[in-house]
Amino acid sequence: MEWNERAKTVFDVILNKTPKAMRPMMEIKTTKKAAQVAEKRGARSIELDDLVIACFEIIPAFAHKNLREDLKGAGVDISQYPQYAT
Repeated sequence: MEWNERAKTVFDVILNKTPKAMRPMMEIKTTKKAAQVAEKRGARSIELDDLVIACFEIIPAFAHKNLREDLKGAGVDISQYPQYAT
C-alpha cells in the first residue's frame, strides 16, 4: 500500500527516534497495522491518522509519552487524537 507523503515523513521521524536494533521490527509491524487501518476505512493509501492509530496500538503503553513527544516534534497536533493525547 502507498504512503501519503505527510504520513511517510512523520513515520520516518518516528523510526529515526526508535532504537536502531528495534527499527526493522517497528517498521514492519507499524506498516502492516497502518495498512490494516487504512484498508478498514476503504483507503488506498496510508494517511497520517492511520499511522497515529497504528503507532499507539503497536507501541507499548509505557512508551506512549515518548511517542506523543516524537509526534509533536514531527509537527503532529496530538490534540486531534483525544484518545491518545494523555
